[in-house]
Amino acid sequence: MNKNAAVLVIGLFVSSHGIAQNVMPPIGNYITEGGWGNLSIQQKKPEGIVFEIHSFGANAHSCQLEGEIRNGRATLESSDKEKPCLIDFQPSSRGVNVVPQTLQECREYCGMRAGFDGLYLKPVRGCENIDRQATKDKFKHLYDSKNYRDARLTIETLLNSCSTTLGQYELGAIRNDLAITQYHLGDFSGCLNTLEPYAKDAAMTTNDAVKDYPPADAEAYSGILDAARTNINLCHKKLRK
Repeated sequence: MNKNAAVLVIGLFVSSHGIAQNVMPPIGNYITEGGWGNLSIQQKKPEGIVFEIHSFGANAHSCQLEGEIRNGRATLESSDKEKPCLIDFQPSSRGVNVVPQTLQECREYCGMRAGFDGLYLKPVRGCENIDRQATKDKFKHLYDSKNYRDARLTIETLLNSCSTTLGQYELGAIRNDLAITQYHLGDFSGCLNTLEPYAKDAAMTTNDAVKDYPPADAEAYSGILDAARTNINLCHKKLRK
């Protein structure tokens, strides 16, 4: 290979690399695995492509960011005007990777125990925030009407379809809703299987189970655990008869 050809190859590599770094992420709503972060990317006029991130960490700490994305990157102000918060939005086959490039400056948008970097997944159909709420409202109407068979189908579908992107406390509430519905349908073994992830903690006192949790998380988990313990006891008693 002659010298000019070598320069041409290197030039092509650099150009293609630059293009790959500047791919714009698709419009839409995204959720992290485990439901701790939400990303919205929308087309707005005259702003262009804009984003919002809301993420949650331990003890109710959170991150909130919004701004414009240009060539796959957002530039947000920081306390140091010479050093902005730079965030890259990298499309992947599963969603969008959010990668802060100036970590210290981007930390200013977060509480101490929260972060926002990671893979935000394109949720399964029916699993976006507004769709999940509609399904839970439908379940409550069916349950309150004592239409337990349809209520079970509704909440079980939500659990099976959306478990990857559900937050841990929303997941706990859904499991409790399904378990008590199974109880009313006489499916006591199914009830216990649904609540198996909480069985070990439910065997303890709530104070012992949450003693290592920070205060806000302890309060949130206590409600899930108290309901799970009650439902587990109800189903156990029926199985003993």
